[in-house]
Amino acid sequence: MLGEQAVRQIFTLRSLGWGMRRISRETGFDRNPVRAWIRKGADRQFAGTGRPGVLAPFREWIRSQFEAGVRNADVVRQRFAAMGITVSLRTVERALRPLRKDWERASKATLRFETPPGKQMQVDFGEKWLEIGGVQQKRYVFVATLGYSRRCYVEAFGSLRQRDWIMGLERAFQHFGGVPEEVLTDNAKPLVNAHPQGGKAVFHPEFEGFCRHWGVIPRACQPYRARTKGKVENGVGYVKKNALGGLAFASDETLDEHLAWWMLDVADARIHGTTHERPIDRFEAESPALRPVLNHPSYLRARLHPEGQHGLSHRRGQQPLQRPGPVRGRDFGYRDRGRHAPGAVPGSDRRRAPGPSGPPPSHRGPMPRHQFRGRAKGAGQALRD
Repeated sequence: MLGEQAVRQIFTLRSLGWGMRRISRETGFDRNPVRAWIRKGADRQFAGTGRPGVLAPFREWIRSQFEAGVRNADVVRQRFAAMGITVSLRTVERALRPLRKDWERASKATLRFETPPGKQMQVDFGEKWLEIGGVQQKRYVFVATLGYSRRCYVEAFGSLRQRDWIMGLERAFQHFGGVPEEVLTDNAKPLVNAHPQGGKAVFHPEFEGFCRHWGVIPRACQPYRARTKGKVENGVGYVKKNALGGLAFASDETLDEHLAWWMLDVADARIHGTTHERPIDRFEAESPALRPVLNHPSYLRARLHPEGQHGLSHRRGQQPLQRPGPVRGRDFGYRDRGRHAPGAVPGSDRRRAPGPSGPPPSHRGPMPRHQFRGRAKGAGQALRD
């Protein structure tokens, strides 16, 4: 059915002397409704609204469910069934369609929130398959973007563990030479335990401890509204297409060297599409607003060696992190980033020796009770013999 604006366009073209075929070809409308409107004239009445739908009495309930994050039509249908109301999936889809269109329109119309210098840093991960050492391997690309200058820090990891987030954040602080007032993340499980729609995020205790250690305020974007951290969302796509697009690397060390070169010579020196300035030039105004890193200890090292860090003892019942591997030239974290070749021992360049899989016996944890009893019985028999 043609809308009011479409009908107005048809009669505007008709007043110019256009024929029905030309109007249909120009507007993309079928010739039959075009012909019907022209024959009836501009005073033709639109069709009525018709009878109310089956779900008309539940319109507000459906809206409340949609705003709470329940946007799957089959889930809504199941909830109607639990209430004793039988309705088809197609009917529920028709009821959700206008709500979904309004939500998509509002998401696209989100205004970019500009932050003052030193206020905010946005962080995120992106996945990318790369050819490393002649083998296709997946890497997780960590991207941190300063909100004002748009300078970014990029690093590739082999996993998405909580330690990888912390290592990326600390190395971003070191790269920028300072700490912003707040860090904006998404609702990743290593960082956020819960975040109800329209409510306050409940951060993971370990991530909260990291933020207290560095004196930074954690913030999480609203669920289903990843556009609130659009600076880093765009930055992740830019890194994957520009820095890592169609390239092969001899090793992970070569990949690290390439990213270090790309950050300084490409990302910092480009003309940003939003600010129309080079990020490195805007960073001159943002750098003084960042809190200097100086000799502030790494959170990972403080957790590994709490007795050597004044005022950084871990909370009661919280065990220090296990040492992830040997240090390689950096004071902000360790070498291990989950990027091991198949069969390699983490934190070592040696291949795993042949033999039974699993960690050494000293690291396997407590022995099952039945095995302990069996071994104790055998030991007592040996003593008696």
